[in-house]
Amino acid sequence: MFSFLNIIMVIFGVLVVGTLELILGTILCIAGLSLLVVGLIHYRDASLDQSVTTGIYQYSRNPQVIGIYLLFLSMILTIGSGINLIFWSISTVCAHFSILGEEYSLEQQYGESYLDFKRKILHYFFI
Repeated sequence: MFSFLNIIMVIFGVLVVGTLELILGTILCIAGLSLLVVGLIHYRDASLDQSVTTGIYQYSRNPQVIGIYLLFLSMILTIGSGINLIFWSISTVCAHFSILGEEYSLEQQYGESYLDFKRKILHYFFI
């Protein structure tokens, strides 16, 4: 829900050209889009019966999620909205708990191989 509110507010937000926020937002947009696309490509090429452990998934278990939230953050920076930043923060925390639930299901499905994967690969590159 918060992500949807972010999108609505970004659509109706004011874009100020030539600001530091626009430059940082553009950089984050490129980074987020790159992570999303690379993550999707590696996920698409993976086998359905095992965890994805190649490509970008060697460094993060959730590169697509990181890419999406970097895209949202880039939009928030470009319009300079504090309320959107609050929505983004809440949405990011909710997404983390959703990911924890998904990982529990993956542990049940793949067993020890997924637990080994979790021990080797960080959630978000840095945590």
